[in-house]
Amino acid sequence: MMEMNMTDQEIKALAERTNEEIAQEWDQIADECEAGSWDGYSPRLQQIIAGIARNTAANLRQTS
Repeated sequence: MMEMNMTDQEIKALAERTNEEIAQEWDQIADECEAGSWDGYSPRLQQIIAGIARNTAANLRQTS
């Protein structure tokens, strides 16, 4: 497991993000997967990830 060392300031910045900001990050993941940009992942797996990412973004927007 990768160890992450974050400063208090970095943690605070993450905690202050809005659902819309996080949803946009999920949209970016979906866009990358739909374009086939994730080397080493099969096209089918990228489609699955894109679907999950789109649903996650939609759910975040509904709970905003």
